[in-house]
Amino acid sequence: MAGALITGVIVTKGGYPIDDVVDSLHGLDEILVWDNSTKARNRFVYGRYIGAARARNNTVLVVDDDAIVNVKALIDKWSEHMTPMVCNMPKDRRAEYDRRDPLISLVGWGCIFHKIVLGNFERYLAKHPADELFERECDRILTYLTPHTDVEVPFENLERAHGADRMGTEKRHGDDLTEICRRLKTLDRPNLSHAQPA
Repeated sequence: MAGALITGVIVTKGGYPIDDVVDSLHGLDEILVWDNSTKARNRFVYGRYIGAARARNNTVLVVDDDAIVNVKALIDKWSEHMTPMVCNMPKDRRAEYDRRDPLISLVGWGCIFHKIVLGNFERYLAKHPADELFERECDRILTYLTPHTDVEVPFENLERAHGADRMGTEKRHGDDLTEICRRLKTLDRPNLSHAQPA
């Protein structure tokens, strides 16, 4: 696999084996798992970026603990584009998020980025707290503040992706998304334009 200098990062809430997801990243130079159940407190989705900051490589591939992504296809898409970030986001989900803000993408079905983009969180944190909403909605924050390209490569949602314990099924999910979009619109940004979908 042409991913020798890429670190894979998986964030999990714990409580079930994720060997299938770990195995799907076989061939990457390094694989890190951030398990919130083993930490002093739950860092939610932000755990993936804590893990990314600890990666030994400058290029990081992140994926949720409930999806199997075609990693080779995602790496091939990454090599085609010149943006700092490539997000695997199906076209039907893009339309849903474009109604909120076209600069927000999802990353859980596979996303590759240069580790330097983690510094973009500072633009958010200069105006808003590092609270629970930040740690839950950090994917939206980073994609909003980082030029990126949405691509579509094959992936499989595992059965646990549809569980009642998933963030996307919580009653607060829609309200959280509305509030994070409100906060994002208060930020000063460079003149970024969303890269054309591939």
